[in-house]
Amino acid sequence: MAALVALCMVGVAGAKGHKAGKHEKAPALKGKVVSVAGDGLVVKQRKTHEQVTVPVGDKTRFKGAAAKLADVKAGERVRVRPNTGTAKVIRVNEAKVKAKGKHNGKAGKGAGKKGGGRKHRGTNGAQAAPAVAA
Repeated sequence: MAALVALCMVGVAGAKGHKAGKHEKAPALKGKVVSVAGDGLVVKQRKTHEQVTVPVGDKTRFKGAAAKLADVKAGERVRVRPNTGTAKVIRVNEAKVKAKGKHNGKAGKGAGKKGGGRKHRGTNGAQAAPAVAA
């Protein structure tokens, strides 16, 4: 029995484990592009609202709405990895455009109705049939 327990322990210890650094993603810098310079871009961070200059190198990959640095425009949302040093990956999302109007173009409950809200789910205006006496 002790030999069986020892073999199980060796098998567990010898199994391949998850390498901590290989599959984990580097922290990202998220924000909006303020301006694009010749070799980088200035990003206003989403949480702290600080402006950060992000250097872009020859090996920087672009994903999303841009294929190269010249395609990035001010106002676009970006996610840059890693969050310090020269960017390795920049994901560009087009800027959100808010619709004008009271409901921003969304039709919700009672949108456009004078009374608003849901209609009564009763008899739908029909009267009940008279009861037949037995």
